[in-house]
Amino acid sequence: IKWNFFDVNLGVRNDVWYFPTNISQSPMIDPAYCTEHRWTDYISAFLDGSVNTFNDGYFPTRGVRANISYSWLFGGFPSHDFSNIHRAMIHVKGASSIGNVFTFLPSLDMGLVHGKEIPFVYGNYIGGSFRGRYVSSQIPFIGLNGLASLKPFYTVLRTDYRFRLAPNHYLTGMVNYARDCTIAEEFFSQKLGY
Repeated sequence: IKWNFFDVNLGVRNDVWYFPTNISQSPMIDPAYCTEHRWTDYISAFLDGSVNTFNDGYFPTRGVRANISYSWLFGGFPSHDFSNIHRAMIHVKGASSIGNVFTFLPSLDMGLVHGKEIPFVYGNYIGGSFRGRYVSSQIPFIGLNGLASLKPFYTVLRTDYRFRLAPNHYLTGMVNYARDCTIAEEFFSQKLGY
């Protein structure tokens, strides 16, 4: 369903993943995993909802973009032994301007993946400048050029400070912070000092 600013998707998805032999050279991936799971086929049910009120697709000066998604991975081929895997993610980014020169762009990403054995492609990852470049759950993180693994529960905060120098020229400063833990209770107890 698609409206002017809202988009909702509900359905069943079939993801097929193939690992080439050279991917096992990455420090992120266990070579035994690539041998055992050279190709995989996962079936999941999903619900995605998003809102986008940005006034510009590339350089917004006002508005909000938010996305919330949930997926339930319940099947896999060929014969993978795993329990049900649940994934929930939230992304919110805002834009607010002061005059025609300065724009403040804060953003928040939170995610949780729960299951007994999480396949590599459904883990939590940060790094790079683009969302979902290597795997769909990858969150951009300035300062990490590659892919870094996160624990099952994570929060990533980021603020961009954009200055307009000329009609088509901008200068942007970025600050980001990430926190992850094994379970949500551990995250909140450390942060609040319980």
